[in-house]
Amino acid sequence: MALALMACNVFAQDAAFKKEVEKTLELTNMEATLAEAMRLQYQQLVDAGTIKLDDVQATADECAAAMMPKMKEFMLQVYYENYTLSDMKEYNKFLTSPLGQKFIKATPKITNASTKLGQDPEILTKLQSVIMKHLKLD
Repeated sequence: MALALMACNVFAQDAAFKKEVEKTLELTNMEATLAEAMRLQYQQLVDAGTIKLDDVQATADECAAAMMPKMKEFMLQVYYENYTLSDMKEYNKFLTSPLGQKFIKATPKITNASTKLGQDPEILTKLQSVIMKHLKLD
């Protein structure tokens, strides 16, 4: 009997944890953020002439939507391994605050800026130099 009650409590906690993670993903616009990251990658490939797409944004949106079920499972596991239910509730509380909303709105801009920095010729030259130093050709 005690084991059954413990199992029910664990299930209830897991359900509550999953609910908080889903709320986090919704508050952080995970699907839109993923789509934007993909759009940037696809646009780079199109600009470089590596691939041709009829609609970069639509492709990114559809790919992000296709990934979301697996992404949710993955994120649930990652959050579960690193945070408690209490942590997730506090995080979501922050995300709904004015400062949290400011962070959420700024994230795509920061991501875009970071991506552009990674395309800087000076940085690319330095990275290439480091990689060539460690590259094993045998």
